Amino acid sequence: MKPATTVPDPSLARAAMPPTAVLFGFDGVLADVENVHVVAWQRTLSRLGWEAPDDVAARAAAMDDRGFAAETFARRGAVDADLDGWVRAKRELTARMIGLNPRPFPGVVPLVRALAGRVRLAIVADDRREDVDAFLAATRLTDAFELVVAAGDAPSPPPAPDALLAALTRLGVAAAEAVAVAASPPTLAAAVAAGVPSVAVGHRLEAGGWSAGATFVPDLEPPADALAALGFDDRSAS
Repeated sequence: MKPATTVPDPSLARAAMPPTAVLFGFDGVLADVENVHVVAWQRTLSRLGWEAPDDVAARAAAMDDRGFAAETFARRGAVDADLDGWVRAKRELTARMIGLNPRPFPGVVPLVRALAGRVRLAIVADDRREDVDAFLAATRLTDAFELVVAAGDAPSPPPAPDALLAALTRLGVAAAEAVAVAASPPTLAAAVAAGVPSVAVGHRLEAGGWSAGATFVPDLEPPADALAALGFDDRSAS
């Protein structure tokens, strides 16, 4: 892991003290499950005898399930299809797939274990609770997180700050006392709107305009380096 870099922004500067709470995003931060949604739709549609090429199914990663289903079924002329039923089938398959192969990013499990018990942990996700729960159970991290705010738990998704604000309220933590770990422009914008200092984790992305204003880390390993980026002056983790 290369040293973290920061684009200075006085409004986002963290206090010298470590944060009281760390608010993790889910897909793209803790879990690499974007492609699981694509494959789940391909397998679900195959039950109808339909083939969904990768370039078509990839749209599922950027769309609401029902919107993708409506578009796909309309293109096939299946105007009377049970969209809700097929969306439900895809979602159930997605959660099962995540449970069988949770795909945590490198460094995630040891980092969460290093943080558990020393700081309050929450997941603030624009993902379904069933997917998050399946991931946590499969990685044995359920007990590490005090709170999960999932899709539908807040009025509006990122870049609106609603989910982060809901998490702060339920934890009883001030925005300046927390840090959000995010991996996309909308979730970083939500952190800015909520007044929460942020760490942008690239995983496969380089630092750039999308991460401006946040502390950037290329990944979450080794844990000691990730802890330092989060505000913990602790190089003892392994």
